[in-house]
Amino acid sequence: MYRTTRRIAATLTTAVGLSVACTATASAAPPSGTPLHPFTFVLPAGLVCGFDLKVIGTGSRLISTSTVGATTRTVLTGNKLTFIDMDDPSSKVTFPSTTVTVVSTAVDENTTRTTTTGGSAILLFPEDVSESPSQPSGPSAFLHLGQTVFLDGETFDTLESAQGPSFDICSLASD
Repeated sequence: MYRTTRRIAATLTTAVGLSVACTATASAAPPSGTPLHPFTFVLPAGLVCGFDLKVIGTGSRLISTSTVGATTRTVLTGNKLTFIDMDDPSSKVTFPSTTVTVVSTAVDENTTRTTTTGGSAILLFPEDVSESPSQPSGPSAFLHLGQTVFLDGETFDTLESAQGPSFDICSLASD
């Protein structure tokens, strides 16, 4: 039941460029590229946080994409993301967008290794595993400003590494 939601969440949040440090740059430059669709979804309590978490993404723009063999490289301006604690909708955190690069390579027919540079919100479900000291295994939701590497598999995801500052989205959204 949640696999479809997780696939959607992984796809949308993998391509999210987030950086608190780049707020001025992101707001000063005019948007370029092809606009991508905004999204809103709610993840039930226990899936990534201890409360229902609403995720809103707006403003993403595709800059370029290329595929060579089993590898696809995408550059985009990521979504401005807002995370809301639905137990107390006044408790929320918003992150501005910035440019992000996403490189995805098919490992086999059921698994893709993805590297993001520029920032990512990584949502790990209860069955997902983290090998990074920057984020615990699921359920967890973290914003990583830097580079992340993860495997998107048939039945679960594995966060292999996260470099750069990391922020606990569940904790920030519930304050």
